[in-house]
Amino acid sequence: MPIRWNSNRYDVPKIRRDYEAYNLPFELQRWVWFDLMLGLKRARQRMMPSWSLKYVAQGILKKLYTKGKFSDLTPKQIEERCLRDVQLTLEIDQKLGISDSCIARASFSHMPNGAIYTRQSNFPTRWTTY
Repeated sequence: MPIRWNSNRYDVPKIRRDYEAYNLPFELQRWVWFDLMLGLKRARQRMMPSWSLKYVAQGILKKLYTKGKFSDLTPKQIEERCLRDVQLTLEIDQKLGISDSCIARASFSHMPNGAIYTRQSNFPTRWTTY
């Protein structure tokens, strides 16, 4: 299962635009992923000053995040930044065990496969459990 960070605000709209640009059907209800930001919010049960990957990575991993606005980056810098985001998301999950905990919680409650904190209410599907 893919693990993402804040996918409803970035990945999903971008993927939707790409699909529409090529006249492809976009069927979000067929997609399953784990949004680590949602899992972390639920696990922490408190508000952080910011839920941005930059802030969370600095706070939890004590690692500096790439500087600069995304819109000002070159294609090569965008590629490097995306790869860094994936690495930070993985390291946060490995350090805190959020996805494992949510998957275990889902299995203990006998949720169907895929019903593991994957979506927010603005993208309602049968998998909405958060």
